Amino acid sequence: MRKILFIVVLLSLVFGNPLVTNAANTTLIWVNGNTVNTSISPQIINGHTFVPLRAIAEGLGSKVSWDNGLRKATVEKADKTIEFTIGNPEVTVNSTHASIELAPYIVEGSSMLPLRFIGEQFGLKVTWDPLTKAIYLDNTTISRITNLTSPIEHIVVVIEENHSYNQIVGSSNAPYMNSLIQKGALLTNAHGVTHPSQPNYLALFSGSTQGVKDDACLKPFLAPNLASSLINAQLTFTGYSEDLPRVGYTGCSSKGYARKHNPWIQFTNVSAALNRSLSDFPQDFSSLPTVSFVIPNHQNDMHDGTVKQADDWLKTNMDSYVTWANTHKSLLIVTWDEDDFAKDNHIPLILVGPMVKAGKYDDNVTHYNVLRTIEDAFHLPLLGDSKKAQPITSIWK
Repeated sequence: MRKILFIVVLLSLVFGNPLVTNAANTTLIWVNGNTVNTSISPQIINGHTFVPLRAIAEGLGSKVSWDNGLRKATVEKADKTIEFTIGNPEVTVNSTHASIELAPYIVEGSSMLPLRFIGEQFGLKVTWDPLTKAIYLDNTTISRITNLTSPIEHIVVVIEENHSYNQIVGSSNAPYMNSLIQKGALLTNAHGVTHPSQPNYLALFSGSTQGVKDDACLKPFLAPNLASSLINAQLTFTGYSEDLPRVGYTGCSSKGYARKHNPWIQFTNVSAALNRSLSDFPQDFSSLPTVSFVIPNHQNDMHDGTVKQADDWLKTNMDSYVTWANTHKSLLIVTWDEDDFAKDNHIPLILVGPMVKAGKYDDNVTHYNVLRTIEDAFHLPLLGDSKKAQPITSIWK
């Protein structure tokens, strides 16, 4: 009788209901920045999205057990035990009875449960990315920067090229950069992730080098990144590149522009409209996106030009923002992709803003720590190897 009842319920849910559809025909589910391996697409029934339980639960480190005779599954994680039966909307959470929107069912051996229920029970923030047609589930209890006394409203990240710490700090050819050091925080033990340039940009932007080991002009990637995380959180991102010939340009190079220095155009889940020329950088800084990346051309980022040329460029293009940021809870980060192939890939890292205590700090950090700091500042999910990195906490007032 139980088997017959199950078949009736399943047929009524799946085959007898015209509102059963695949959720955008996608199998892409991300849990805390990692893809979930499942061949079963999310499905929509009467407006409710169902997802495969085991893949998501195990992605969160939960233990899932199955009683085939009772058609019953048990999910255990830390101090929570959830029990449910196929075809029955009544569930048990830590011995307390509760109801879900629609009864669980099975598709190709996978137990399907309502996405909202899973999100609520595991403390997950659920977002939908229409560009990649993917569902993101992120832990809302991830630890954050706790010693910031006020929120950061805007962050501008400027990336310089191929110079070591000793070539910049104290250099008479970099008076403006050294004035920023006096105003803000200098991380004296900062390092690039690898060589050459491109994988460092990808690491800072996505928490992973994406397997890239050279500067070749590559096909784009499909992976979570800082821009997609900000957009999913209803925040904003724009990348500004000097000498970019037009909005959304995907070519490999143009004048002093190179795509290898532009990580956001490397991802298919970042709108081409967010890939803009430096000439579009707002003069009204209050209209800046939440996070901006600014990439000088090869002559002005020290790749082909001199330290003095880059220093003059930075003063011309960023000094007015630094002044404005001081009264508008905003931050400038100046970093280098890598050093000059000297020992330890030792680079300068400068942070300037009203929330920063001026001084020198010897925290051992890489691009992953910088990304983690930005993620924590805006309560974003942790991407790739930023999960293993600590946020920078020593520099805040």
